[in-house]
Amino acid sequence: MLFMVCAIMCVGCSFGEDNLPSDSDSKEITISLTEAESVIYDALQIQAGQINRDAFKKWGKFELTSVLRAVNPNTNNLIASQKTSLFATYENGVYDNVYSTYELRDVEHDQHTIRESYTVDNIEYTYENSTVSNDNVDNVELPSEADVVKKLFTDDFLYLVYGNKVTKKVTTDGYTLVFKNGLQGLANFLYIMSGRDVDDIEEYAESYIEQLKAMYSDAELSEVYIQLSVEFDKQNNITEIKFNYLALEPSQYGKSDAVITAKKSTENFQAPQWYLDRFVDAK
Repeated sequence: MLFMVCAIMCVGCSFGEDNLPSDSDSKEITISLTEAESVIYDALQIQAGQINRDAFKKWGKFELTSVLRAVNPNTNNLIASQKTSLFATYENGVYDNVYSTYELRDVEHDQHTIRESYTVDNIEYTYENSTVSNDNVDNVELPSEADVVKKLFTDDFLYLVYGNKVTKKVTTDGYTLVFKNGLQGLANFLYIMSGRDVDDIEEYAESYIEQLKAMYSDAELSEVYIQLSVEFDKQNNITEIKFNYLALEPSQYGKSDAVITAKKSTENFQAPQWYLDRFVDAK
């Protein structure tokens, strides 16, 4: 699936509204990873003195979209794609009112799958092929792409996936922090998402990179990257997170890319019509 997916002394001065550039100007500088980490943790804090690394918990109501694609490296023709969307609320330690869509398109085998699910009051309703089924659930599980977003600001990601330098782009609307790394960062990301002991990450990364070097040219390897963009408004609130990467397959000649975008939702969510027709309007 992963291949298909107080150092901030200048916060009050350079990040403040009074110091934002004019409409015709933008400012781009490099800051340290430690500085970027402090800014993010300040923005995610829910209660004073407690560290929160989860944007979903901070936002309370959020949206997510993701697109994962596998392509032929020679032609860039699409082999398969997976699209996911998610709307959910987080309150009092639980997720509820969770609506997700999933679409898988396998071009090689001419297969196309579309599925929707809506979870409310610990019941998950699934809609596929015009059929609705439902199941009781003890804990609502978010799509795997949401799990990636929940890990983006952990220590493992900050110090093993991203590079030591972060680009800060200041605009009239606020600013964006951009973290970017190449092959080493991607290898570490894949290992962390596998759930294995991080103490063994160096051995895995070396093996992964060696396999790629044996299969791909230097030009192809130079295309590999992993990137995180965190958008802030003028009040230093995180408004959107975008995580994307380009990877090469080590076991067979293949290339994949992924884009995962999450943001705070400002919309009042409407339950899907198929749910309303069967379980609300029908009563």
